[in-house]
Amino acid sequence: MSGNYLIGLTVLLWAAWMGCAGPEAQLTPAPSQLSEGGMPVNAAGGVELTTDPLWPGNPQVPGRVTPLKVIIRNRSGVPVYVRYSDFQISGASNRRYAALPPFDLQGTIAERAGPLFDQRRFYYSPHLRFLRPQWSDPYYEDEFYQGKYFGEWQAAGVPRAVELPTPEMLALALPAGVVEDGGEVTGFLYFQKIDPREGHVQLRYTMVNARTGRAFGTIGVPFVVARR
Repeated sequence: MSGNYLIGLTVLLWAAWMGCAGPEAQLTPAPSQLSEGGMPVNAAGGVELTTDPLWPGNPQVPGRVTPLKVIIRNRSGVPVYVRYSDFQISGASNRRYAALPPFDLQGTIAERAGPLFDQRRFYYSPHLRFLRPQWSDPYYEDEFYQGKYFGEWQAAGVPRAVELPTPEMLALALPAGVVEDGGEVTGFLYFQKIDPREGHVQLRYTMVNARTGRAFGTIGVPFVVARR
């Protein structure tokens, strides 16, 4: 079986896998939102909540869940719970979307290796067929060296099934716990997949005193929903 056939089959499988998840909901901050570096910032009761809907990881993750980055800064004078049950997204349809504990996520996505660093005005070798952009002019490489070692890169580029949550999702997840007065915590929440037909949704964070167990306020963050 030829190498070109395998590469073509890999591309077809990859495209089919990407199409399985269906349309995604793309969240953007509502125009009325105050922002810090383009990210919405809302505050109540001395707690500040910054949100960012841009997911930097595997592009198939938003096809299974709706990731949302949050930064919680506590200046309330009391310790505040950070619990997944304290976050909820409500849609225009009155549907509620829960924040899912990362370890409870289920399913699989396709994943393949690729560079983690940014490049500028850089073009990949034609031997690295799975990476873009490619250098289109003649590219001279020692054929013996290329034939012996580039196969390991090619194998790394073949999509493989990875169970949720992926190591990347766990590394980026917002940890559950308590943020003390004067502290802050950052991470991604993974919500039930939002229906792209919602039009607009609102994130709600209920702040609860970790010593008394009493809620002392709610922060609401509106988003516009588009189909991606």
